[in-house]
Amino acid sequence: MSRRCLMARVSRATAAAVGCLLLLSCGKTNNPTITGLVASFAPDAPSPADGSVTLQAGQATGALVEVRVSARGIQDLFGAAFWISFDNTSVSFAGYDASTSLLRDGGEDPFVLVNSVEQPGTVKVVITRLQNAGGTLKGVDVTDPRDLIVFTFGARKSVAGSPITFVDGPGEVHDSATPQGNPIAVTWTGGTLTAK
Repeated sequence: MSRRCLMARVSRATAAAVGCLLLLSCGKTNNPTITGLVASFAPDAPSPADGSVTLQAGQATGALVEVRVSARGIQDLFGAAFWISFDNTSVSFAGYDASTSLLRDGGEDPFVLVNSVEQPGTVKVVITRLQNAGGTLKGVDVTDPRDLIVFTFGARKSVAGSPITFVDGPGEVHDSATPQGNPIAVTWTGGTLTAK
């Protein structure tokens, strides 16, 4: 199933059913980290430009570090689909949190699909609002940097500058136009994880 198909307007019941079917491949994983390591994340674009989706540093605790998927300067942002890659011999994917997603504005509950088990070293993501029956729900106008979703990665070993980045090609951001939304041109920028 393509990412564009997943971005199509689906009913809440359909989204819930898909979410239940894919539960084993979504959410938190149980990847080990090394005790005693201290990890940090450095974004490639610490001051992102308008029209961008970037990876930014969040909180860090020991070998675990939050990596925020942040949008800036995007009008009518309704949803996004993208892949993130990392070196799974050095870094593990430990989970995600969409509770502070900008897509929750106005009390909306976005559909979130995170698959980290299908392809080692890759996290496949869809996060989108669900269009109402009348097709009137709008996206979010993002001016200053705001988070779409927050990931947690863990260091498996001491590493200097291990890339965590968007995979070239698969990234899509869409507006609220019906029936499937219009693509919005954005730049995608990642960063690196270091652990000592």
